[in-house]
Amino acid sequence: DALVGEGPSARAFALYARPVRRRRGSYGSRRTFLYSVDVTDRRVMEQEYAQDQKLKAIGRLASEVAHDFNNVLQVVLGKAELLMLRHPAGDPAYMDLVLINQTAQRAANMVKQLLAYSREQTLQREVYSITEILRDFTRFLDGAVGEKVKLELMNGRGLPLIRVDKNQLETAIMNLAVNARDAMGGSGGKVTIKTGLVTAEEMAALKINGLAEQEHLLIEVTDTGPGVPAEIRDRIFDPFFTTKAPGKGTGLGLSTVYGIIGQMEGAITVGDAENGGAVFRIYLPAHQGEAVEEPIVQGVQAPADLTGAGRILVVEDEEYVRKFVTTALEDRGYEVTTASDGDEALEMLAEDEVGFDLILSDV
Repeated sequence: DALVGEGPSARAFALYARPVRRRRGSYGSRRTFLYSVDVTDRRVMEQEYAQDQKLKAIGRLASEVAHDFNNVLQVVLGKAELLMLRHPAGDPAYMDLVLINQTAQRAANMVKQLLAYSREQTLQREVYSITEILRDFTRFLDGAVGEKVKLELMNGRGLPLIRVDKNQLETAIMNLAVNARDAMGGSGGKVTIKTGLVTAEEMAALKINGLAEQEHLLIEVTDTGPGVPAEIRDRIFDPFFTTKAPGKGTGLGLSTVYGIIGQMEGAITVGDAENGGAVFRIYLPAHQGEAVEEPIVQGVQAPADLTGAGRILVVEDEEYVRKFVTTALEDRGYEVTTASDGDEALEMLAEDEVGFDLILSDV
């Protein structure tokens, strides 16, 4: 293969050579027919496919680790909270319990980020205008990037509605803004968040793996930092990959963004900004339909407090989680029965004559 040109405009060509047969009885030197085929688009598609497969494999691994780790953490967090309730604030052991709880919470947040990357979070998707989301969210972004960094918001016109989980999208944009701030080294700079419309024809030309050729909303987050080196772009969204010094980051910020956007049927890319720095582009499919307004319910009576009243069936295959949940519920006054799997639970339901008020199941 041969590469012609430099930078984004470079094209890849596959070179071929084929000998040309001479006619019988002809004289002269042997000839070779040379020709080339532009394979740039094919190479790009192959690279995107390989990258997509790699990220999916990492996502499956992250999901398995996160689920197992999450079960352990729930017991640590739950037991710490129960012990904090049983010890007064003046107890010498109380602050140790607080530290255990805070540390476990940090670990739990990392698990949430891994689950976000593996696209296994529960989303609450509704129809929104990106302009309204950013308008309400700007003050939080200002605080996140700090006083030394200038934050500029540029809203496009004629933008489509999008069906997203508002909180998760805000988390993704926040992570990109914080990443941009860190990339500029804390010495100031500018972060620009720009929105626009990408038509179906433009999407067809972009050929972004996994995205349909329909209208998309574009969210660009640009900084004035050094940019993302080409040699690390294939790893930039990998969990725990970071260019920061040890202790300065978990390496889960961008991987969380990748998972959140992917779970909302979108995509994210990284490239070079026109005037230097990096630009992250989020593509979200335009909502096909009208926004649905929730009906206003009036005259609903507040439910009675039934805390501690009732029988609960807990179905959980992990023994240590099952024991913790049982202890926590019994401390609140509930009558608890446990089952280790679905079959055992069904047998209990068939044999129980009184009935359960609630079933908590993780299987």
